[in-house]
Amino acid sequence: MEIDRLNKPIAEVLETEKESYKDVPKDVYKFFKTNIGTIKNVEIKKLQKIAKWAFDDTDLEEGIKKIRELEIRLGSPSKGEEKWDRMYNFVQISKDIRELKKKQKALI
Repeated sequence: MEIDRLNKPIAEVLETEKESYKDVPKDVYKFFKTNIGTIKNVEIKKLQKIAKWAFDDTDLEEGIKKIRELEIRLGSPSKGEEKWDRMYNFVQISKDIRELKKKQKALI
């Protein structure tokens, strides 16, 4: 069994042995139909932010549901744009708004 493991690419080993890769649950990669072995670091960072937003206060099933609902709300990506690009932008803007509201409350 160990010899078979050594002959597989690292991404395939990670995919079968871990529940997450770089702090992103495997189910998120599956949702976005993304291959762990070929994804770029910039894209992983976007998925990390989306995953943090989705799983911040909930379990895996509810987090995936939250991502799916956001996908439906945001609609289809533009030509040449990935699904996660729109979601990442939404998550970033939401975070910025929350931080501004906190600062605003602190001033009042």
